[in-house]
Amino acid sequence: DFGVAGGKGTPRRWFRVAGRRGGAGEDGGGETETDGIVGREARAMDLYDYAAEKSAVARVDRGNSAHKQSLENLRSSTFEHFPTGAHMMLGPLEASLLGILVGVSGASRVLEIGTFTGYSAMAMIEALPQEGGYIKSIDKDPRCHALAREHLSRHPKGDKVDLVLGDAMEILDKLPEDDPYDVVFIDADKKMYLRYYEAILAKKLIKTGGLIIVDNVLFRGMVAEVADETEADAAAIPSSPSSSPTSREEKTRKRHLKIAQALHEFNSAVAADERTESVLLPIRDGLTIIRRKS
Repeated sequence: DFGVAGGKGTPRRWFRVAGRRGGAGEDGGGETETDGIVGREARAMDLYDYAAEKSAVARVDRGNSAHKQSLENLRSSTFEHFPTGAHMMLGPLEASLLGILVGVSGASRVLEIGTFTGYSAMAMIEALPQEGGYIKSIDKDPRCHALAREHLSRHPKGDKVDLVLGDAMEILDKLPEDDPYDVVFIDADKKMYLRYYEAILAKKLIKTGGLIIVDNVLFRGMVAEVADETEADAAAIPSSPSSSPTSREEKTRKRHLKIAQALHEFNSAVAADERTESVLLPIRDGLTIIRRKS
């Protein structure tokens, strides 16, 4: 089953949601086969909008018009400058959850791997302490970096974000060991997630009890397809010299399956890691919250 998410007034993004494939029972809420996928899509859309509307970002925004306006301006500007890539931006509900996690953890030092246009960093600003809190945010795309810098410079607390342009692994390698952050948020090259994670733990860049939050861990629902090696082999599509639209679609699917495979390996490694404890939430494209135990 698939649902959609994106928040009111913004383009939608597809994601997989759990649900029955029809059939009414005593506890089925009246659902029948005729409801079909379309009905579940509409319900998922409505529920996502409802959840986002009733979540922390909405409440905070009502009391902080400057912050709200900055977020809305950045979101609109992202869709304008990156029309085919704006889906990579964090959704409003995830932004709300991210801010809550930063706040309840008492974080003052945040490391972000994958700035994109700065929406997630901006969403975390309000959760930082008034004095001394900051976010170091890394991205290698100069266009994204420039747009993030432009909008954060206009935010009342934008000076709390240190934007770093460059390759994430190279920058992580240069960070001093045993100088831990309270929260690390990862939303960058999906095939590099496991390397980021291992580097963060190996260099003790996250404090004991600190949180590593990782986005897109379900990747369009495709991690389920590659979880079983037999299914993954069956799903593999042979390359073709044809330049037909079907061939392009097949190449895109193969590329996506490789990303999903890397994310499945990451998810499996995290689940088995005794240094941490974690929960994978099936929210939008999947969000994992990891706590370092030792």
